[in-house]
Amino acid sequence: MLDETRRCLAEALGIEVALVEPDLTMGDLPEWDSIGHVVLMSAIENRFNMQIPLERIAELTTLDALVQFVEANTAKAMP
Repeated sequence: MLDETRRCLAEALGIEVALVEPDLTMGDLPEWDSIGHVVLMSAIENRFNMQIPLERIAELTTLDALVQFVEANTAKAMP
């Protein structure tokens, strides 16, 4: 799930996947600002066919948090 989340983040922010390092945090790159974050949340929802609750959006500011959220919520969707 890490690689797919990395690719999604890179595509949403318009950056190279190589820039998406394991410890990446919102604000580390100029592209991941508040507007980029909204674009990223939409991309995550679309890519993984899920809804991110509004109260979680402000918490998902690291690659690790995104991966954990995606893993937890895609696992729930599986039979």
